[in-house]
Amino acid sequence: MHIPLYATFQGGDRTLSWIEAIARQASLRACSGLIVASAAERERLSKAYPRIALDMANIANPIDDEEWKAIARQQARKSLGLRSETFVVVNHGRIDIRRKGLDVLLKAWPLFSADASSELVIIGSGQDRNEFAGPLREAGLANVKWLSAYTTDRSLIRRWLSAADAYVTTSRIEGMPVAPLEAIACGLPVVATDAQGLPDILANGEASGGLMVRKDQPEEIARALQRLKDNLHLRERLGQASRKRIEENFSLAAVAAALDCLLTRR
Repeated sequence: MHIPLYATFQGGDRTLSWIEAIARQASLRACSGLIVASAAERERLSKAYPRIALDMANIANPIDDEEWKAIARQQARKSLGLRSETFVVVNHGRIDIRRKGLDVLLKAWPLFSADASSELVIIGSGQDRNEFAGPLREAGLANVKWLSAYTTDRSLIRRWLSAADAYVTTSRIEGMPVAPLEAIACGLPVVATDAQGLPDILANGEASGGLMVRKDQPEEIARALQRLKDNLHLRERLGQASRKRIEENFSLAAVAAALDCLLTRR
């Protein structure tokens, strides 16, 4: 029908059969362009398919910045039964120990805090639910709360993000993760590892609202959390930068404008 076809490439660096390998190459050749949000993934595709002139556009996955907007912190804390003086850190998403680095998070947290002045709230469930319960119990961390039910209640997650002082993600492997975007949209300062996709979200470091650390480095995560706890001004500055980052680069309006530019230049 001679209609230009554009595809978004969200990862998948393994082919399961020779037929899939052939089909993938044919599909990529047929596309007028690819939308790939991760710089690491764009580099990988260029190396994996050197004989195909891939036209790749750097356009982010969008988030509804009107839906993911924080409510008043004290209001959120009151509704969740949290003390106003506690330093609250949130992590939410799929319980996948290896990919999400949850084992690293459990090592980092006691290096940062062992008393009731701080609280870590982990929200989510997944395939490693049972495997995660054991190490969490053995760690004996009284100031860690795990809400282990799978939830699609966005208003509940938004309430937790609104109540928090900071967000932490310790992933080893990512594509373009949604959970940190939700936290950033709620104006939270973020501590994030340098797993694929996260450096794209926090491309300008603190100017994008976050503190980047290396993967598998619990000491670095603990130090970054301590920086945030000790410095209210830093938290406020990063939180403002976070919200600005979403509005300018990941909001529905920003992504729609980028798509419009890509499609109308043809």
